Amino acid sequence: MSNTGKNRPETGATAEDKPAAETAEAAATAATAATATNATSATDGSTASQEPPMTGRASAEQRALEAIYLPARTQDKSELELIEKSEEPITIVRDRTVIFAFLALFIGFGGFMTWASTVKLSQGVFAQGQVAVDSQRKTVQHLEGGIIESIFVREGDMVEFGQQLIVLQDVQSRSRQDQMIKRLGVLSATLDRLKAEQVEDGNLVFNSLTDLGLSAADEKEVLQQQQTLYLDRLDQLSGAKQMLITRIARFEEDISGRLAQIRALEAQRSINQEELRNLRGLLADNLTQRDKVVAKELSLSETDFQIAQQRSAIGQLNVQIEEAKAESLQLDRDRRREISEEIAKTQNAILEIEEELLGLRDVVSRTQITAPQKGRVLNLSFATVGGVIPPSEPIMQIVPDGDELVVEAQLRTIDRDSISKGAEVNARFTAFPTRSTPELIGLVDSISADVVTDPNSGTPYYNLRVIFTPEEYARLNAALAEQARTDDSRRTLSLTPGMPVDIFVDNGEPKRPIEIFFEPLEEVLDRALRGS
Repeated sequence: MSNTGKNRPETGATAEDKPAAETAEAAATAATAATATNATSATDGSTASQEPPMTGRASAEQRALEAIYLPARTQDKSELELIEKSEEPITIVRDRTVIFAFLALFIGFGGFMTWASTVKLSQGVFAQGQVAVDSQRKTVQHLEGGIIESIFVREGDMVEFGQQLIVLQDVQSRSRQDQMIKRLGVLSATLDRLKAEQVEDGNLVFNSLTDLGLSAADEKEVLQQQQTLYLDRLDQLSGAKQMLITRIARFEEDISGRLAQIRALEAQRSINQEELRNLRGLLADNLTQRDKVVAKELSLSETDFQIAQQRSAIGQLNVQIEEAKAESLQLDRDRRREISEEIAKTQNAILEIEEELLGLRDVVSRTQITAPQKGRVLNLSFATVGGVIPPSEPIMQIVPDGDELVVEAQLRTIDRDSISKGAEVNARFTAFPTRSTPELIGLVDSISADVVTDPNSGTPYYNLRVIFTPEEYARLNAALAEQARTDDSRRTLSLTPGMPVDIFVDNGEPKRPIEIFFEPLEEVLDRALRGS
């Protein structure tokens, strides 16, 4: 029996022993209650037990252990005593561990609450940025592109403002420019001719061809064309007017002849009237025949009719004369209107040509690519004579030399109302050792008017620009020089564009950590109460 009990595992129980295990748990609970009762009785002195508290406790634990370790009635008394001796110190150690754990937790929590309630932390805005030059590096590009004719710089060269970098071939653009200049010369000479025709003083002067840059041959050709056209148009106008003058003269001559006929008819009429009076007197005395009187009256009436016809013809001739004069005036008006319209069209054409020529001259001038600022050549992308530069393709970059360094940081959108232009900031240059590098005090120079979106991450931010005084730069340079002097690696430390910078802006009264912790909870609670 005892051997069987020894071979059984101490902590294992078979399926048949499950009721025994449940009984053991109940016994252990009872033992714990009994131990507490014995301890209370020993303190108050109300019981008559002769055993000490420790013995009563051991007795209770003994019964519990018997229920656990002897379910199959295979354990002997010696094994039970061994178990009692080994279990009692473990219980004491566990009690001390729990006490120390609670004590450490209480001290830690109390210390944290004391710190959170008394210490005040500064509030501010944090932003990350990098060092940049004040005028920024500039990318050299060409709008139209072209074929490289000459290259005058190499990677890393120092260049001055306006220095020639690359020359492109300009055959097509210059040929187009010459064509436009000649066309502009023709239009300018045409405008001078039209103005001379409008004035009608017979003085043709070409003042618009002096500063156009026409070749001598082209200028001579243009002048001859316009002078010939001017004379032809004058002859045409003069011929049309001469025809009208001739017509008017012929009408006037016809009128003169008809007036002479009228005068002759009027003289004949006077004679007929005198003869008619005489015949009527004779007829009254019965000295003549009545037929003669009637014949004379008919002759007088025919004379009056002829006079009326001539006067009517003269009236028609006068109308034709006025029409001819009006036609002459209309000819002048039409010519002046035509000249005015041609002047307007010519001026508009000149403006269009000048604009196009301005663009062509710009294209020709851009065939000589020059440096936009003083600096160093970086990222030279084209270095082959005869190579093709695509339109708007970056050719190189010019990094400014000697410009003042600034810091450009990315300000979160939620912090925009916490900072303003002119605010004082603390800048830490994380590229250098923190212990030996001082924080610089700078000023907010500008904040972007609108949100800028990071093309890589899509994060919105405001562009924050920070400047520093020369004294702050001197302080940083002195610290870097001292650090470089004491550094074993003998490296050169200097502020370089692109270095990371941490920006901190103190923008409020210090707060206790416990206030910072409970502030969001108070806001949530306030919103919840307002919503309800």
